[in-house]
Amino acid sequence: MEIAKKTNKCDPEVYNLLALVYMAKHDFAKAEECLNKALELNPYFSQAYNNFGALRMLQKRYDEAVYFFKKALENPLYVESFIARTNLGWAYYKLGDKEKAISTLLKSLEENALYSKTLVYLGRIYMDEGNLEIAKFYLKRAVKIDRNSQEVRYYLAEVFFRLGDFKIAKELWDSIIQLNPASEWATLAAQRLYFLEKLKTHVNSSK
Repeated sequence: MEIAKKTNKCDPEVYNLLALVYMAKHDFAKAEECLNKALELNPYFSQAYNNFGALRMLQKRYDEAVYFFKKALENPLYVESFIARTNLGWAYYKLGDKEKAISTLLKSLEENALYSKTLVYLGRIYMDEGNLEIAKFYLKRAVKIDRNSQEVRYYLAEVFFRLGDFKIAKELWDSIIQLNPASEWATLAAQRLYFLEKLKTHVNSSK
């Protein structure tokens, strides 16, 4: 990492990528240092602003995340503006503004209908609000776009579970474990499968 910084001292992209590495390691202080350096080198670097927002989301500092996502969107040349807009919508939801969250996510969907993360967030919002059929609609669209996404499968399974379709829920959670048994999503899926099995046992014993 240090070699990369020394050999590319004036490349903001290097610092932006390093920030992502530190974020993955939950070393938020170093991630912030790298993002500040990237923006010092290029004050119009929308990806760095977006990643700064993502960092604040990890830190649960949602108001600040909104600020950075909006900064990313100020640049009319930002090609992947739908990513920052999707993140902005989720930040609004975390702040408790469901209407602004949904309208922002729908606008992002107009920009790129194939970005599965937007569909996942819409599905999660409607699931949380109890609108399970709408949640299923968005999550089924997401899984068609990204069939190997464990996140999409997990939340789609949760929707089917809440709708009472335990068979499909089980199949989806099982598929996550088959895809990558060592992943965090597989761990979460295993927990839900355990709960589902306990629920079935309880129902059968009550008959």
